[in-house]
Amino acid sequence: PMVGPDARFERQPGDYAWTRTTRGCPVNCPFCAVSQMDGRVMIEYADFSPAPVIVDDNTLRVRASWEHQARVIERLAAQHYARVDFNSGFDPAVFAREHYDLYARLPLKTWRLAFDTEREAGDVERTIQLLRARGVSQNKIAVYVLVGFDDTPEQSLARALRVIEWGGEPRVHPYRPLTWLDARKPFVAERVARGWTEETIVALPRFFYGYHWRRMTFGAFLAYTRARPFERNAI
Repeated sequence: PMVGPDARFERQPGDYAWTRTTRGCPVNCPFCAVSQMDGRVMIEYADFSPAPVIVDDNTLRVRASWEHQARVIERLAAQHYARVDFNSGFDPAVFAREHYDLYARLPLKTWRLAFDTEREAGDVERTIQLLRARGVSQNKIAVYVLVGFDDTPEQSLARALRVIEWGGEPRVHPYRPLTWLDARKPFVAERVARGWTEETIVALPRFFYGYHWRRMTFGAFLAYTRARPFERNAI
């Protein structure tokens, strides 16, 4: 067994659909498994194999060197991809105009951000407004919203709705610990005291991913699915 990346396979050149240009994160957020799986030391790969989907742990979160970011953009731009996706997203806490100017050189599929805790609200709002001011449409701003970690269902719902008010689109992700192994059930055991149930932890992501927020409230959505149990798993 290996702790962290296996050096035998980490830098295999080839033609891939996904790739990494960095690995590791020293921030060690309590809800995130990256530091445990990929280590707390950030590694920059100058010799990465270009691909249209980048799955770095988070390039901007740990402030990858500007030289590395510029090198990544140069190499990807030379490939003339129809679109590029920085799948793990940009950190609103450090995102600035110069980052937009650099990454806008690529045909980005989506500008991905994260809104994990309430203390990030100001940075998330600022970054969404920065993107909108430069002509990025709402459906091109996808914000990962962590729910069920250290908040109530009402607080999680309010954070996701604020993303819409600010001009982005929420991508709601329920918290699950690294040790959670039962794929048949959502993880709610430690969140019952905060008001979470299996119904709410399942329904909240479906409410937003299905764009039901465009035509009804979350309460109405719950009532709708309760009245149609045969459709619930398909919504």
